[in-house]
Amino acid sequence: VKLIELPTCQQLIVQHEMLQVRLPDVTAFFGCLDLKSRFPSSGSPGKALGMKDADVASWLLALKGFIARCVDPRVELALELDASENELTDEAGTRLISGLQRIRHTREGPFRLRVLKLHKNKVGDDTCAELASLVWHQAKAVEEIHLSHNEVQQRGLTAILAALAMHPEKAYPRETPCEDVPCWVRLEHNRVSHVEYVLALLQQEPVKLQFCMAPRREKGPSCTSFRCQASDNIAHAHLYCVDKQESEPETRKHAEAVVQSVIRQLQGERCKDTVSDSADAHHEAVEAAEFSDAAPCRFEDLKVDATGAGLELTPDPYGFLIETVFETPGQKLNAGEVILEIDGVQLWGDLDEDRLSDAFGSRFADGARIRVAPADAVRGRPLWQPLTIPGPGLSLRCEAVSSSLCEDLKIMGKQCGVKAELEDGGAWLRGPPQNQRWAADELPRLMAFYFPEASIPFPSCQWRGDAEDSCIATPPMEETATGAKGSESAGFSELTSWEEALRGQWREDDDLFDEDLPVEPLEAPDDGPDVFEGEALPPDVVVTQPLRVLVLVGLPGSGKSTLASRLQKFGWVVINQDTLGDRKKCVAAANEALSSGKRIVVDRCNVTRLQRRVWLGVADENKASTACIWLDVPEEECGDRVLHRFGHSTLPADNSSLEVISAFQERFESPMEAEGFVMWLVRDDGDLDEAVAQLQELVERSEALAEETQPAAKAKSPYSRHSEAFPYKAFQRRGARALYLRALRRQIEYYFSDKNLKQDWFFQEKIQEPPEPGWLELRWILSCPRIRDVLCASAEDVLEALGPSPLKQKAARGFQWVRRTKPLPKLKEKRPAKGHEPEWYVMLHADTANPEDSGAESENEEASGDGDNLEKGKDGEVPKCVVCRRQRPKSCFSKAQLTKHRRNPTCKDCVA
Repeated sequence: VKLIELPTCQQLIVQHEMLQVRLPDVTAFFGCLDLKSRFPSSGSPGKALGMKDADVASWLLALKGFIARCVDPRVELALELDASENELTDEAGTRLISGLQRIRHTREGPFRLRVLKLHKNKVGDDTCAELASLVWHQAKAVEEIHLSHNEVQQRGLTAILAALAMHPEKAYPRETPCEDVPCWVRLEHNRVSHVEYVLALLQQEPVKLQFCMAPRREKGPSCTSFRCQASDNIAHAHLYCVDKQESEPETRKHAEAVVQSVIRQLQGERCKDTVSDSADAHHEAVEAAEFSDAAPCRFEDLKVDATGAGLELTPDPYGFLIETVFETPGQKLNAGEVILEIDGVQLWGDLDEDRLSDAFGSRFADGARIRVAPADAVRGRPLWQPLTIPGPGLSLRCEAVSSSLCEDLKIMGKQCGVKAELEDGGAWLRGPPQNQRWAADELPRLMAFYFPEASIPFPSCQWRGDAEDSCIATPPMEETATGAKGSESAGFSELTSWEEALRGQWREDDDLFDEDLPVEPLEAPDDGPDVFEGEALPPDVVVTQPLRVLVLVGLPGSGKSTLASRLQKFGWVVINQDTLGDRKKCVAAANEALSSGKRIVVDRCNVTRLQRRVWLGVADENKASTACIWLDVPEEECGDRVLHRFGHSTLPADNSSLEVISAFQERFESPMEAEGFVMWLVRDDGDLDEAVAQLQELVERSEALAEETQPAAKAKSPYSRHSEAFPYKAFQRRGARALYLRALRRQIEYYFSDKNLKQDWFFQEKIQEPPEPGWLELRWILSCPRIRDVLCASAEDVLEALGPSPLKQKAARGFQWVRRTKPLPKLKEKRPAKGHEPEWYVMLHADTANPEDSGAESENEEASGDGDNLEKGKDGEVPKCVVCRRQRPKSCFSKAQLTKHRRNPTCKDCVA
C-alpha cells in the first residue's frame, strides 16, 4: 500500500507504506507499518501471499489503525492497493472495497483510491459494483484499475465503465499538467460475453462512453497508464485487450438489460453516499472451549469481614496456596487449593513473595472474584492459552501469515524459555510456571500484531494434559527469575551470539589467504579491482556464461532474506551464512548447487569488495556469470525495521542491534559493476520489481544462449559478435540505450575512483575549488575526451546514467555537481607550476564564460582521469600530432591517444 500525504506547507511521501509481509522473515502484513519502509517482501503488500477471505478483516483493521495513528486526518490521502495474485472471492473483494469506503467517510481530509490491483483473484460482479460506487463518489480520478484474470461478467464491466463515463464531477479523463489521461482499466481474461456489443451499448446515450483499446505499436510509442497516443478526443478509459475473454452463455438481450439496470443504479447514487454496515459487522466475542483434560478451575467470591478472610496462605509458584480455611467468614474454599488470580490480576508464575503480596493486596476486598484450582491439578502441566480470534480457524487463514506466526511464536518461546506451539483456538506453552507466565504476557502483543480484530485480554488460561518434567517449577535465579530481567538476559544472549557470528565473518574476510577461498582474493583496494589500470573499459556489458549466481548486498534489515525467499520460489537455492554457520560451508553449498546446474542467491551482507570477490571466484570456477542486487536502504531505516519486527532468527528487536548495523555501515564499500558482475541498484519497491523481472529474463536468455553455443552446435548465437557472449539487455527494446548508459556510468565511476584520483591532479584541483568544495562541476566531466568524443554524451545523458550510481549529484548555483562519498585519496603526481600547465589545460580555461565549448582537442589521459580504451590506430597510417602538427611514429603517442575513436591525437612531448 502506498499512502501519500500532500499538506499545504510540506510534502510527505510515505513511500511504499505497507502492512509488511513476512515471507518468512519480515513483519506480518496485518500489523505494524513502518513509516519509512521501502522493500516489501513480495514487491507490494498483499501480493501473491495466498490471502483468503478470512484475512481481509485483519488487513482492513490494520490499515485503518495505521491511518488513524500516523496520517494527519486533515490532509489529502492517496492510496495504492495491491492485493493481486491471491485467493480472494467476490465476497472478500466486496468487503475490501467497502472497507475503503468507510475509511473515506471517517476521514476529515480528502481521500482517494489512486491505484487498485486485484488481478488474478476470484472476484466478480459484486466487487465491481462496489468499486463503481467508490469511483462514483470519489471526486478525483482513479488512475489504474487492474481486475484481469477474475470472474467478472457483463454486469461488473458495465458498472465500472458507466461510473467512469457518467462521473458527476467529470473526472475522467483525468487532468495532468501536460495532457488529459484516461483511466487505465484491465479487464481481460474474465467471463464477459459479447464485449463488443456491451461497449457499443455504453457508447450510446446517456452513458456516451469513449474508450481506447491501447494497441501495442511496432513503431512509435504505445498508450500507457500515463499517456494516450490517440490523436482524437481523449477517452474515458484505456481498455487494453478487453476483447480477450472466456466464453460465457450470457446473451445480447441480457447485456441490454444489464446496461439499463446499471444506469438506473448510478442515477440513484447521485443523492446517496452512504456505506452499509453489513460488511463491517462487529465480531462477537469468542468464548473459550471447555476441555475434558483441563485442570478443574472455578471462580468464587472472596468473603472479608472485620476479622479478615479466614485463610492461612503460603506463597506458591501458582499463586497463594491455601493451608487452612477457618469457619468465619465462611469461605467456599478448601485446603490444598491454590488461588490463581484475583479480580483478573494473575498470581501464578512463581512470583517472589513481595510481588505476590502486592498483587493480592491490590484487589483484596469483600466480594473480590478469585479463581482457584487444586494445587496438584495444575502443578507440572502444560499451559493452554485460548486465543479469541473471530472468524475461521488459523488453518483456513493465509498460509504466509500462519507460517510466519508459527515462526514468531517459536522465537518468542525460545526467548521466554518455553516450547510454544500453535493450534486452532489456542497456543501450548510448555515450561516452568515462571516462564509460562512470561510467555503468556507476551502472547497478546504478538497476536494483536497479527490479528487486530482479536479480543484482548484473552480468556483465562488453562492447564491441560499430563504432567511433564519440563513444566515443573525450578528454584528462582537471582538474575533471571523474573520476566523483566530474564528478558534482558535473553536479549543480551541473542545479541551476543549474533555479534560473535558477525566478528567471525569479519575474521574470515580479513584472512586473505584462507584456504577455503575458491581463488586467491584481491587486496580489495578502495577503488575496486585492477581491471581499470591501463585497460580499456568495454563499451557494453556482456554475460559470457549462464547467469546462475546472484550476490545480494545490503545492511541488516534491508530486505535481503525477504528477496531471497521471493527468488527461492523461482528455483533459486539460498546460501545463507546465518543458517549454514561459516563461509567455508557456504562456499561448499554453493559449489554443490552450481555443479548440479542450479542457480544460487547469496543471502549475506557482502559489504566489502573482498566478500563479494569470494562469490565471483565461485562463479568463475563453475563457469557461471554473476549478478548483484544492491538494496540501498539507509542505516536509520534498517534500524527502524529491526526494532519494529518480531523475533528474528539472528538480530533481535533491541536497541543494541543498532550497534551491529552501524558496524556493518562502517565497513561498507559500495559495489560497482567493474567488480565483475551485472548490478541493479534498488532504492524502492518499483526498482525491486524491475530488477527481479530483468534478472529473470536475463537468466533465461543467458541459459538459452549457452545451450545454443555448445561445441556441438553449429550455428552461432545471433545476439552478439563478442566471442558468442550475450550482451546485457540487447534483447530489449531499449537495449542500445541501456548499454550506452551503462558504459557511460562505468567510465565516470572510474574517474572518481582512488586509482584515477591518486594521479589526476586536474580533477583533484577542480573538486577542491570553491564555491562547492568536495563537488565536481559537470562541465569538467563533459570535457573529458572519452565522454566528449567517444561516447558523445550530453549533460542529460550523464545525469541519467548516474541515476543508479553510488556517486552523489545535486543542482546548485545554476550548475550540476557530482561527488563521491569517500574522502579524496592522497595525490601522488604533483601539479605543474602555475604558468607551466599543459596546453590542453590552457585551452580548457581559455574561455571561462563558456568552458564547455572551449574544450581542448586533446587531453592528458592521466591528468584528466581519462582511462580510455587503449587501442592502436589504423594500420598503415602515420599519426599526426594536433599540437605540433608533425607526423610522428606511433611510439611517440600513448595508446590512449591512438585509439581508433580519436581523430586528433597528441604526442607525448606536447602532452608533457
